[in-house]
Amino acid sequence: MNVMTRVESPYPAEVEKEKEVKEEKVAQKYNLKSGRDLRSKFLMMMEQRVIDKELAEKKKKKEEELERLRQEEAYPEDDLEGLRIHSWVLVLTGGRKVNKPFFIEPTTGMPHPLNSFFYNGIESIWNHLNYWVNMQECEQDLSTLDYDLKNVEKWEHLLLGEPIQWRKAKPDMEAEEEEIEKIRIYQEKHLDMPLSWSSPIDIPHE
Repeated sequence: MNVMTRVESPYPAEVEKEKEVKEEKVAQKYNLKSGRDLRSKFLMMMEQRVIDKELAEKKKKKEEELERLRQEEAYPEDDLEGLRIHSWVLVLTGGRKVNKPFFIEPTTGMPHPLNSFFYNGIESIWNHLNYWVNMQECEQDLSTLDYDLKNVEKWEHLLLGEPIQWRKAKPDMEAEEEEIEKIRIYQEKHLDMPLSWSSPIDIPHE
């Protein structure tokens, strides 16, 4: 993951807007006409040249100052670029009316597209059912990866036969409930996982 300290805050400070006071113009019955401009056009042109030259010099000095400040405030080279380990959320299509996959950054709660420059690569994906190791190269942005977790050439799964919907052999639903439960447990049995040391998270809907 890239360094988040170099990213602007998604919640910028609110700036109070100054209230504009509109002055009402009082209509006058008689308006004075402006007199003819008797100045020399040549002198006016020369004066404008001097003004333009001064403005150009000020603009150049301002750009040089901004460049100097940019170089002073530039971040040094990151020796750990691409070596940091980070976890974030991947939302795939197929449920909750998700049309295309995207990321959610847990430190901010903000969604990001798959081609976001925040993330350099994916080593693995996991959920409450299985663990998948990414077998693809992350040379480009992450939108170029194939996110079909059923493709074992792209994603190597740790637990065989999980989730249960992906199993080829399914129990006979006409059998008794206890027998069905035994079949679910022992059919395609692959690994005994220890119980979690933490209590289940209970989030009320209210």
